[in-house]
Amino acid sequence: QAPLGPRRGAALRASPREVVDAFTSPSGAAATAVFCPRDTWAEDVTLRSACGVCVNGADALSRTADNWSRAAADELPDFNAAASAAASVAAREVIVKYNASWTPPSASWLLSVASVWPGVEAAPTPYADRYGQVSTFSWKGVVKLFQDAAATGRLRVPLALIEGRAILKFDDDGALTAVSDEIYFADLCRRGQLRNRRCAQDLRLFLEVCRRPPGRDAIDWADAVDDALPWRGVPGSAALDVDDNEDDIGPVLAFVGIAAVA
Repeated sequence: QAPLGPRRGAALRASPREVVDAFTSPSGAAATAVFCPRDTWAEDVTLRSACGVCVNGADALSRTADNWSRAAADELPDFNAAASAAASVAAREVIVKYNASWTPPSASWLLSVASVWPGVEAAPTPYADRYGQVSTFSWKGVVKLFQDAAATGRLRVPLALIEGRAILKFDDDGALTAVSDEIYFADLCRRGQLRNRRCAQDLRLFLEVCRRPPGRDAIDWADAVDDALPWRGVPGSAALDVDDNEDDIGPVLAFVGIAAVA
């Protein structure tokens, strides 16, 4: 019998779960798609993304993951992603949970405020647990945000959080043959259970930036994302809806100036 090639030999030395557990995740958005070493992939490995895009072949998957990381670095400066847990559900099937986070563009100005406000630091605050609550906005809430910051020295800055899982399937030789990407908010949106506009906006942005196929025009891809999920079931989340959080922030900045002096 001919000796095993490098990939097959590496794949057979450990179980799929052991291979995944020992793997050091790449940086950026690639951490939401790549969960084991390149030499354990079958050459015809496939990835099916949460918005229906299929990636075929090891080289294509590698290029796609790199593209997602570059796009996230360019468009979401403080983007961070990592695998959080792995579990074997069958002899050749592993489920890996992952999460991705960043400061929403509409909230990035709060980081600037915290950086120049003496005695106050930014406190990234996730809100993903409010996915079932309809978003509301009031200036009273914004004023309280800054009052709390003045009192505690911590300015709560919204933190977008996307949670997903990848189902990895391996062949009998231990080579990765398929990756199926599932995103929690996307599943909720399909079931009509995603009601929070901000969470829906985060999901849309994640899909537009971190799941865009290489070479795909950004505007064309945004249209495809708009068609991929029933966004209109989320109050205020349709593509042309106006976001209340984009109102004039002049009164808020005035309050910050007063609070900083006080």
